[in-house]
Amino acid sequence: QTRWLYPLALDLSVEGMRVRLDEPLKVGEKFPLQIFLEFDLPTVQMSTEVVWKEEIGPSRFQVGLKFHDLSEDNAKAIQSYIDRCLAKELR
Repeated sequence: QTRWLYPLALDLSVEGMRVRLDEPLKVGEKFPLQIFLEFDLPTVQMSTEVVWKEEIGPSRFQVGLKFHDLSEDNAKAIQSYIDRCLAKELR
């Protein structure tokens, strides 16, 4: 059965990301991940692993995700997204 999570991304790099969500994940848990990027960039897919977690309030959690099996094209799309976000902030 597919389980969908809709976390709030707080930090993103080509190595992983930090997200906030309403349900706990276990450190070491692995699962497939899709990230929907803005700026007409493609949706990227990879496998990911929970490397740390922190409870930040009642039913509120932050987790660190490490990407695995990230293709070169997906890494380029993520880097392009980051670059565009930074350029937007500098305006």
